[in-house]
Amino acid sequence: MARRREAEKRQILPDPKFNDLLVARFINNLLKQGKKSIAEGIFYGALDSVGEKTKEDPIKVFKKAVENVSPHLEVKSRRVGGAISLALRQVTAATLCNGVGILV
Repeated sequence: MARRREAEKRQILPDPKFNDLLVARFINNLLKQGKKSIAEGIFYGALDSVGEKTKEDPIKVFKKAVENVSPHLEVKSRRVGGAISLALRQVTAATLCNGVGILV
């Protein structure tokens, strides 16, 4: 247990173009060496090309891709008596964004 105060969670601001938190989180995972403007250019260019090819809203296509990739079940270990067994649990909304890291 830490003796100091607990670290504060940083609040992620939504991206300026689509005003969406999931897009901002994806861009933050995409960037290398702190070059956020380059990561934004790559992502927005990819969304433009997806919009041209599919003739659909690119944000809806992106959210569907993240939903398809993200896990819906997770394995947690439980101790029953002296033995350790594995139990399946549904993924909460906080850990549902693991699909963003998988897509990158």
